[in-house]
Amino acid sequence: NNNIPGLKNALALIFMAEGIPMVYYGTEQAYNGGGDPNNRESLWDHMNTRSEMYQFISTAVSSRKRSKPWEHPIEYLYYDNEVLVIRRGSVIVALTNVRWRVQR
Repeated sequence: NNNIPGLKNALALIFMAEGIPMVYYGTEQAYNGGGDPNNRESLWDHMNTRSEMYQFISTAVSSRKRSKPWEHPIEYLYYDNEVLVIRRGSVIVALTNVRWRVQR
């Protein structure tokens, strides 16, 4: 649904949660998927390593490697219906399920 901030929040949680993070094919290009045959968009001819999502995932992977969250328990610092703040070791992540709107 083109909610890139929401996708980034979900990915940040995946990279900080317990277990091995799984990223679906095409997420790094922000592919939308869809019904057959759009659910298998070509990746190899359209790989953009400068895309916003590719850069975000690359940064998340590097951060995960440096901070080694698997060596630390998850601490829930704050949560309500819209916000989740967790810490693993020295890394604190604040996540939200609220889609930001620009007020004019």
